[in-house]
Amino acid sequence: MDTTSERLFFPIQVRAVGDAARITTLNDILRRDRVLDAAILEEHPPYFFRGEISSTRLDSYFTHMLLSSLRNYAREAAAGVGFLPSHDHQHLPIGGSLTGELSEQSDLSIVRADFYTLSRMVIQTIDTDHLINGIRGGLTRYLSIGWYGGRMICDICGQDYWRGRCPHIAGFTYEEEKDGVIRQTLATVGIDDAHLGEVSGVYKGATPGAMIEKVYELASAGALTVDDVRHAEVVYRLDKEMTQRMLALPALQKQHAGVEIRENGQLHGKEERMNEQQFNRMKEILVNAGAVDASQRDAMDEETALVELDKFAVRFQNLQARAADGDTYRNDLVSEALAEGVRAYGDKFDAKTYEETLRSSPLHVIKRMRDDWKGVGDARFAGGRSTTDGENAGGGESEKTVELRAPASQYA
Repeated sequence: MDTTSERLFFPIQVRAVGDAARITTLNDILRRDRVLDAAILEEHPPYFFRGEISSTRLDSYFTHMLLSSLRNYAREAAAGVGFLPSHDHQHLPIGGSLTGELSEQSDLSIVRADFYTLSRMVIQTIDTDHLINGIRGGLTRYLSIGWYGGRMICDICGQDYWRGRCPHIAGFTYEEEKDGVIRQTLATVGIDDAHLGEVSGVYKGATPGAMIEKVYELASAGALTVDDVRHAEVVYRLDKEMTQRMLALPALQKQHAGVEIRENGQLHGKEERMNEQQFNRMKEILVNAGAVDASQRDAMDEETALVELDKFAVRFQNLQARAADGDTYRNDLVSEALAEGVRAYGDKFDAKTYEETLRSSPLHVIKRMRDDWKGVGDARFAGGRSTTDGENAGGGESEKTVELRAPASQYA
């Protein structure tokens, strides 16, 4: 994974700056180092707010910052980073940082920073007065940082959490032996030498992408059980679609059945044969997946079940490829329909709204809307020309009104 593009989010609280002396200092920094034209501060008075942006505390995703990262954050916040709405990197900054301070203690180290925004401005979709009122009223109370670079270090094995051979998943508990005693140890990850990319106002943080990717990678390799995936669903707040994708992975299904299968569907040895509970569970999976009819459940022996499981794995992989083709076809169909809509109604056509509707509609609905819009467009841009002869109101020569139209083929 390329950690230069990774963003992990850590919600922390924000409050308005009320100290007069501090406001004076922040005004000086703003005038001296941030704005290009000081007159803007008279037209749009600044509003200052302050927050704890990071610390060595363990966050809700079982990661924590190491001092190397906090030192970077304090320095980079003081130099100035953008303040964004909800980590939307397509949006222009609606504020920025002015200071960065690290309080380094043996038990807990914290980075705090001061920020500013300018009142009476609308930047893309954000009205800064609404942001200010939200902070003043305690409605906008959480900040979240986005960081990049650095390394994620497993606190159990000390290896790189992503690039190394670390077998652990943050938030899972493992049995670890130390000094001859076996203890249950929670897997956590330290963030080393990361850099501050931006700070945002958020409702809540987002699940780190690297965490989900690692769970999926281990599930694909057959290193997780169904219970592990269910635990990850709770820990990382996975949506149902992601959970089902993991549970359907062939390697996970085989691992869950408790057997290792050769390509021909035969077991490796008698010592690896399934117990009754495992065999019944595998039959249940095959029936629920539609690979075996329910009437065959009781008559199916172990060898047949293993062969059917391998067939199902192959069929599932083929279905994934066909599903990708289906997604491509749907996207092309939506594009065609939208193009016909624009052709039919021009600037009055709300393509964005219709796109949201089409993407959630059945294929026959998309085709119908495409054809209907095509019919309107064809009528609007029919080929040839039309003429209207009429009498001159003054009784003189008759008038001939000629309407020229481009050939329909031009719009095909």
